[in-house]
Formats: sequence, C-alpha cells, structure tokens
Amino acid sequence: SGYKLISFNRLLDTKDKYDINLSELKEYPIEFVWKENSKISYHGNNIKKSILSIKQNQVLIIDDQSEITDFYLMRIYNKNNNLLKFELNLKDWGFVGIGFGNSMTSTDMIITTIMEDESYEVNDYYSLKHGVPNKDTDFIDKGGKNDIKNISF
Repeated sequence: SGYKLISFNRLLDTKDKYDINLSELKEYPIEFVWKENSKISYHGNNIKKSILSIKQNQVLIIDDQSEITDFYLMRIYNKNNNLLKFELNLKDWGFVGIGFGNSMTSTDMIITTIMEDESYEVNDYYSLKHGVPNKDTDFIDKGGKNDIKNISF
C-alpha cells in the first residue's frame, strides 16, 4: 500500500566488540540487502554494495534503489559528530539489512523488519558466517548488546 518511515540512531563507537567502530573522515564498505518477507532469510540477488563516507553534519549516503526496486529508500546522516541517524522508507512489509563490510563473515549488521500486521523491529546483528545472523544480544555473556537507539515509526 504505502511506505513506512522508520528512523533510528547508532553511536559511531558503541564500545561493543560485535559492532564496527566507525570514525569521522573515513570510508567504509557497506552492503544493503532486502526482501519482501518479514522472516529474515536469504535475500537472493537483492544486494547492493556502497560506501559509507563519514563527514561532519552531512548526508553520508542516499541509497536510492529506484533503478532496481521501489522497495526501500535509505538515508544516513552524521549527527553531533558521534551519532549516525538512519532514515528508512520501507514499502509495505519485509526487511532491509545494512552490513558494515564486504561479506557476511564477521560482519556487523542492522536489520529493520516490518511485519504484515505493521509491527516492526530494528535490531543490532552480528554475522559469524554465511547464513542468518545472530542478534548482538545473543552474545550478551561476551558483552554483546543492542546499540540501536531512538527508534521511531
């Protein structure tokens, strides 16, 4: 039917060993994946590689998928020099994942899911290997935590 706007924040340095520590004035490879399914599963060819460039108080990336799909639009900003703000417009229901790296091996991720009943989740994930990643909180005994803050829908 329509698009849903979800916004959330993440510190550049979360002090969590399952998160990549980001620094200003650097660039990081990232990957976007998406699927029209609220169960996190293999995304097939729905993948786009990009670069996250961290600069003070600027839009860091606008990932416009209009040439590939109308499923989502993502914007990422650097706020207050230590906080990333994400704005995701997601069509209908499904998931969009952001991977901070070039593969699924040892990779920090954020996955946003909207269910068919319009409930939603934004969680901090870590992928040890190819397959469905684990939530950082699955590693709570080793210091993992959900570092996604200020989620609004």
